[in-house]
Amino acid sequence: MIKVAVLWIINEHDEVLLAQRALHKAQDPGVWGPAVTGKLEPGETFDEALAREVEEELCLKTADYTPRFLLEIDYSHPDGEVRRFGIYATTIPKAKAKIIRIDMNEVARIRWFTMPDLVEKMAQHAKELVPSANSVWPDTFKAMWPKTHEILRSSA
Repeated sequence: MIKVAVLWIINEHDEVLLAQRALHKAQDPGVWGPAVTGKLEPGETFDEALAREVEEELCLKTADYTPRFLLEIDYSHPDGEVRRFGIYATTIPKAKAKIIRIDMNEVARIRWFTMPDLVEKMAQHAKELVPSANSVWPDTFKAMWPKTHEILRSSA
């Protein structure tokens, strides 16, 4: 089992920041996923991995955001490995997001998405998203925004 820390970043307009994985990545290159994802190193907790990955991928210090733990969920990746995601969310004002500096070794680009954008991408363009999107994101969105499950259900 591979453990992965995940951070969803939301702004004051309920837009979600997604990161497009670097195009040279061996696994899932060029697909869109949560703002930050990263495997835990041996002996590391989800909290420790999250802080390390956020700084590596987006150059944000722990003083720049306050993560809220949402859930832990297992996912069977197409590569045959099970991923255990420790999923967090934080809110950052869109104006403050200007301090984000992406690591081009990890992230090709970032972009804000509205919930309708995400629902449409999940339904019509799932191949543009990380493989776990349609399996894991609905539970994640429900934990972030309790009314979201109604939006997702009505679009199915």
